[in-house]
Amino acid sequence: LLGFVARSIFKGIPSSELAWSIWYNGILSGYNTHIRNVSGNTFELTATGFLDTYARNPAEWYFRTEAALYGTKRGFATGIREGVQHFVHGGGIIGRTDTEKFGAVSALEQKRFAGGKINPYNYVKYAGRILAFEDTVNFHTAYEMKSTVVAAEMAAAEGLTGEAAEKRQTELLNRTD
Repeated sequence: LLGFVARSIFKGIPSSELAWSIWYNGILSGYNTHIRNVSGNTFELTATGFLDTYARNPAEWYFRTEAALYGTKRGFATGIREGVQHFVHGGGIIGRTDTEKFGAVSALEQKRFAGGKINPYNYVKYAGRILAFEDTVNFHTAYEMKSTVVAAEMAAAEGLTGEAAEKRQTELLNRTD
């Protein structure tokens, strides 16, 4: 049956990829999966971001935390924008080389199904898309937070403080020099 569906509806897509996509989106559709994903992402961000920042330089923890919070805000906004784009339209995530877990593009994303809103295959795609949205928000939040902390540390290593350090941090993040 899966082979027939793959040949008739998903022309050119191997039945193994179709089976994997349906299975993967099926296991992602439960709310417990999303609670665990968001909780795990939040814990990872806190543990590797803020605690790592404190552990590396406790004497300047406040300065680094301020930078981490600024980066978190920037990254969260970017993640929301890109995550919504992916959720609505599917396809790739800007700034990422893969669009799905394990680097495989879901077979469900490779085909636009006839029937629009009445075709259930169009809804199966969204289980994977919402998880990609969650991961995109976390990825960009962590990336910007860590980048901002590193830029703050580089500015401090250059002996800069106050507004000069903030200006240099912005230059490093925006690559203006």
